[in-house]
Amino acid sequence: MRYSQIKKIEKGMDVKFGGEEFHLERSSHNKLQKEILEVFAPNFVSGSILLYLGDTKKRELKKDEEMQRKIIVHCMGY
Repeated sequence: MRYSQIKKIEKGMDVKFGGEEFHLERSSHNKLQKEILEVFAPNFVSGSILLYLGDTKKRELKKDEEMQRKIIVHCMGY
């Protein structure tokens, strides 16, 4: 007798923020990032922009270097 079992293994999660979609690997840290971007940000900091999003495999999944420089220059008073 032959038995087969198909097991669905979650390989990650899709995250949507600001009209963009990202794929994060499965981890508790990435689950938190997903909740921050999809639940917290729209409810408490609407209109915010994503400057950086990292993952265990792709450290710089999203990086807006130009905006980061603008913020640093503005905060430093240059």
